[in-house]
Amino acid sequence: MGGVDVDDSGWEAVSLPGPLPARLRGGQALLCRKVLPAGAVVGARRWLVIEQPHCDAYVWVDGAFVGYAQRHAAAHSFEVAGTGAGGHLVGLELEGAPDDAAHSPTAGWTWGDLRMETTGAVRVVDWRVLVVDADAERATVRVSAALDSAGTHRTTLRTALVIRSDAGAAAGPAGAAAEPVPAAEPVPAASHDQQTVLARGRNELEWTLTVDRPALWWPRALGDQPLYDVAVSVEVDGRLSHRVERTVGLRSTGLRPLSPLSPASVGFSVAAVNDETLFLKGATLTAAAFADEPDLTTACRRDVALAVEAGLDLLAVRGAVAPAALYEEADRRGLLVCQDVAAGA
Repeated sequence: MGGVDVDDSGWEAVSLPGPLPARLRGGQALLCRKVLPAGAVVGARRWLVIEQPHCDAYVWVDGAFVGYAQRHAAAHSFEVAGTGAGGHLVGLELEGAPDDAAHSPTAGWTWGDLRMETTGAVRVVDWRVLVVDADAERATVRVSAALDSAGTHRTTLRTALVIRSDAGAAAGPAGAAAEPVPAAEPVPAASHDQQTVLARGRNELEWTLTVDRPALWWPRALGDQPLYDVAVSVEVDGRLSHRVERTVGLRSTGLRPLSPLSPASVGFSVAAVNDETLFLKGATLTAAAFADEPDLTTACRRDVALAVEAGLDLLAVRGAVAPAALYEEADRRGLLVCQDVAAGA
C-alpha cells in the first residue's frame, strides 16, 4: 500500500463498475487501482468517490488511511491530500462476513464507479430531491444538501429545474390533449438562488422549488414520462466550486382503499398516481440477478424492456438496491418501482 509504483502484474483483474468474481466474495480481499486526478486546479480539493459499494471496506490512498466505506446505496467521498500528478494508488481492504456469499450474492464490491473528482473550497457531499406534491397546477420540490467547506466562506447557492429536451409532451392521462414542448434554449421551470455563509466542515441546508403548470410524469399505462434535470451549483467568491445534477419526474403517488362500500375489500388498497387510480401489474426482481452481469446498463435496460413488453406497471426490487441504471430506465419507460430497504441502509 506504500506507493503508486507497486507491482500488480500478478494480480487478478477486476472490472469496475461491476461485481467481484464469485470466488472472492464473502471473505477478505484487497483491491488496488490507480486513479488519475480529474484536473489540476490551484487551491482545489480532491475527492475519491466510491459509488454503490456492496461490501464494507477500509479505504487507503497512496498508503494513507482515509476512511471506512460501508455497503450503502449512496456514494461515499473521501478528501485526498497531495497533488498526485501522476495518479493516486487506491487500496480497498474488503470485509465480508463468512456467510455473505451464501445469503447475499450482491456481496461483491461495487455496482457503481470509483473515480477522483476536483472541486473548489466547497463540495456538495450529499443531497436529496423530494417531490412533496404535484398536480396539474403546481408541483413542490424539496431539495436538501450537505456542503463540506474548507473554511468560512460566503457562498451563492443556485438551483435550476429544467425540463429535459427529450421529455416530449406535457401530457395528462392517456387520451388527454397534450401540448408540445418547443425546441428552444432551455429555460428553467423553477429556480432558486440564495447567499449564505458556510462554517468550516459540514453544513446542512434545505429549500423548496415551486413549479407552475408542471409536466407530470405518468405510469406508462396512463400517459407520458416527461423528466426534469435538477442542478445545484455552489459558487465561492463568484467562481464555481462544485455542481451536481440529477433527473426527477414530477408526480404524486399514494394508496387508496379499494372500495369503502364493500366489506370484502377491507384491508386492500389501489395505487393512485396524480389522483388517477391504477391496478398495478408487477413482478419481483431480485437485485442479486445483477451480481454476475458484465454490462450492468445493458442488463438493466433489458429487464425493464421485458417488463414493458409483458404489460407490467411495476417492478418490486428485493434484497438490495439495484444498479442506478435500473431506476433511470424505469423512469424513462414509465415503470413504478417498489424498493426493499434493508435495516440500517
